[in-house]
Amino acid sequence: MKIKLAFLFATSIAIFSGCGSIATVSVAPGYRAKAQRVAVLPFDVIGNPDVAQNQTIADHLAAVLMDAGISVIDAQDIVYQAKSKGINLSRATSDDLARLAEPLHIDAVFLGSIQYGYHGPESGVRPIDIHENIDTVKGKVIVTKSVSGGGSYSESGGYFIQSISTRLVSVKTSETLVTGYVPGNYEDALLNEVRKKLLDNK
Repeated sequence: MKIKLAFLFATSIAIFSGCGSIATVSVAPGYRAKAQRVAVLPFDVIGNPDVAQNQTIADHLAAVLMDAGISVIDAQDIVYQAKSKGINLSRATSDDLARLAEPLHIDAVFLGSIQYGYHGPESGVRPIDIHENIDTVKGKVIVTKSVSGGGSYSESGGYFIQSISTRLVSVKTSETLVTGYVPGNYEDALLNEVRKKLLDNK
């Protein structure tokens, strides 16, 4: 069974976090989250070989949904059902989601992903800046110079979060009910916007 994307309103709202990040969330027409029981699966990690999944963001999203009055299934119940049915959560298909939903009476499932990038090590020599200060003291012009910068530097490489995205998929119809995206590591901006949009669609 393939996941079908429902038509989403073009009224996505972009919000800016304190650092200038933009989070965009769209909700399918007529969707009412409070009328359903939802589950939040661990977020898949892409581009970082050291990490496969992120449960922390999933837990944060679950807490945000519960604060908005939405019924959320405990994550441990999802993990237990997946193991008992031999389902790999990081590769769950829509058929797998339906199998998970049956014993837990789940209506929809939040899926998410975290995209990582990598920057290599850097080294070099910092440029030297010479600042000239001119002051007048008792009619005399005094010129002083200050020097800054210079010297070598070395920085190790590492992985960094490029973007975070999530979507809510109906177990019965496989339609996408909610989509969310934020560039950079601005989890709070994304989750707060998800909460706001769902509350707007009471």
